[in-house]
Amino acid sequence: MTTETIPTELAEVVLREARDTDTRFLVHSWLRSFEASKVALLADSDAYFQGYKPLVEAALSRSRVLVACQKADPDAIVGWVAVEPGDVPRLHYVYVKHPFRRFGIARRLVAPLLGAAVTYTHETPVLRRLTVPSQWTYNPFLFFAGAVT
Repeated sequence: MTTETIPTELAEVVLREARDTDTRFLVHSWLRSFEASKVALLADSDAYFQGYKPLVEAALSRSRVLVACQKADPDAIVGWVAVEPGDVPRLHYVYVKHPFRRFGIARRLVAPLLGAAVTYTHETPVLRRLTVPSQWTYNPFLFFAGAVT
């Protein structure tokens, strides 16, 4: 288990591997936070949730998921990252709850990927405001390709 302490003004936060009991929160937070994206807006809300949920679940099942949680309460998730391993890792999604943003939690979650070639599969309004490392490539189609059997 990874346990790295991250001091914030809100609480002490640690990183740990995701557990099966986290899955519901991971899926829900991904779907809700991505709901206003350009991709999700191509369909009505019901179609988005029905169509995207199984894709998210499949991506989570083949990814290493790290969770940022409060040290005093490991079930109190404040953020997470899903990375599918490979020669070029696929960064599928990073999520941090609103009150915990701008405290470096997302940066700590992706820290192992900095300096490496990475393909990221989701571009959000938050990500578009940031400077993405030059060795990272955006390819949303790899998210869908992983779901094809």
